[in-house]
Amino acid sequence: MTRRGWYRYIDGTLITDFGYFLKYLYEYYRGERTRPADVCTMLLVAAKCLGGCMWLLPILTFTWIMSWCFVTYGIAVANNHTFPDFPYISYTAVEPPEQGIFTITIAIGAVFLAANAEMQYLFIKKLLIHHHPVESFNLKRWTIINKVGLSLGMLSGLGLLFVACFQVDTMKPPHYLGAFMCFGCAMFYAWLQTAITFKIEQFDVIREHRSRHFRITKICQTISSILSSLLFVTFAVSKYKYNSGRDAGLGTKWDTLRTVFLVSTISEWLLTFSVTLFLLTFIPGFRMFSHTHINIDFNPSHFENGEVVVPLDDFGKTSINGEDVINTPANDDPNT
Repeated sequence: MTRRGWYRYIDGTLITDFGYFLKYLYEYYRGERTRPADVCTMLLVAAKCLGGCMWLLPILTFTWIMSWCFVTYGIAVANNHTFPDFPYISYTAVEPPEQGIFTITIAIGAVFLAANAEMQYLFIKKLLIHHHPVESFNLKRWTIINKVGLSLGMLSGLGLLFVACFQVDTMKPPHYLGAFMCFGCAMFYAWLQTAITFKIEQFDVIREHRSRHFRITKICQTISSILSSLLFVTFAVSKYKYNSGRDAGLGTKWDTLRTVFLVSTISEWLLTFSVTLFLLTFIPGFRMFSHTHINIDFNPSHFENGEVVVPLDDFGKTSINGEDVINTPANDDPNT
């Protein structure tokens, strides 16, 4: 994209599409758009908003989630709503105003997380269909693996949405379920994406254009997956030990259980950082995007006499049963 084209994109398309995204987001917040189809539309509008700059999405997601976690922590400490020495992330959003800020910002972060999973799925799907090696490659198996990865990414985003919407002090079961979904699915998602990166690195299109970038991506994803797994186990075990010890009357977070409590809270913060940091490894792949499209299909009402009729495209063609038909304008006057 040239410099002039970049400025035109910023002044026109990007601002227009971002306006539509904010409109959808406002209507979703007011409860006017709550159906899954509405959420999907919001994701598509967000994707179109970034267009050829899709590589900014992982950066935006990482920065957004981590920044607002620290903002709500700072507000809670300033208002004496929590203690400054490493509280659980959820306990930085128990009282207003940080409660409302945490809910809306982390809910938006969940949408961003799901959008990253969707874009990564489409990127891998494109590579598998059009650029996979002809020989000795099981396309069906890796297509299924890619779909499993998408499911894990979406479940992780849904879990984060649960964490944001169900407060830990009033609705513990759905909150803890959301935390397990978010962190657990994210851990398996990271390993799955690492395996996919090892595979697609062998594709010719990657070797020719992005070989060095994907070698670095492979190393970073492996390290991040190992760290996330260790932190997830550490957090789960220490959280269980602290809760069971507290319920058994063995102490509190201020005395005998202080060490276990700090291990639990610090590992939660580091796990959140590690999970969101993993998204930055998508940047080399997303930089290969030139633009994004929103494709649609027509319902059965457009079937005529057993033929599938698709209306005119931009080049004046109609598709009937998969065959292109050139259309010429009707003209009753043979002299014109």
